[in-house]
Amino acid sequence: PGHEQFEEHAGLPPVPDFDALAQEVGPRLRAFVWALRLSHASLRLSQEALGVLRGLAEEESLLAAQVMKDMGKVHGFVARFRPALFTLAGVRPDVDHEAESQEYLTQALIMQQRLQGVEHKNTANV
Repeated sequence: PGHEQFEEHAGLPPVPDFDALAQEVGPRLRAFVWALRLSHASLRLSQEALGVLRGLAEEESLLAAQVMKDMGKVHGFVARFRPALFTLAGVRPDVDHEAESQEYLTQALIMQQRLQGVEHKNTANV
């Protein structure tokens, strides 16, 4: 409940026959399916947000660094899911999530260091 609008806004297709699937797989696996779908939706919408920041000439801002850090952490989370779960969740593993994680975290760290310095508490949090 409530996740459907978020997923739809992110352009995720519905899970085919999820009600039947939910009966088969049980609550734990169902929770993993939703976690993967919501993470995937979050990544899509965060990518859109970065595009908006670029359009506003804010791609070198603290907000952009925060979005990149968050995307790096979510990509790292998604990288831990097994490929079969992507099929159950109705999403495609269209990128190397581990590589994307490292790329976004590196970009966020570089930007954070440039904007607030190496010793700043937010830099250490990246």
